Amino acid sequence: QIVCSLPLAALFYQGLFQVRYFEFLHILTIFLVLGIGADDIFVLMDSWKSTASEVRPSGPGDTYTKSDLKTRMSIAYIRTASSILN
Repeated sequence: QIVCSLPLAALFYQGLFQVRYFEFLHILTIFLVLGIGADDIFVLMDSWKSTASEVRPSGPGDTYTKSDLKTRMSIAYIRTASSILN
């Protein structure tokens, strides 16, 4: 799918936006951004998993309520904000 989307992106870039300068490095930038985003997700997921021991489920049948999930997510974001936004 990515390989098929690159010629389409080049068509929009050169045809629609009338930008004639299109190098191979423009395509590599996409993979750089995707790589950084994937790394951030791994950091956030690790932090999310570690919050399970801190915030216990308070719902019926030992399930998480919406409030529990919000608390877990806020703790995970606070812990990872410096590494993700740095």
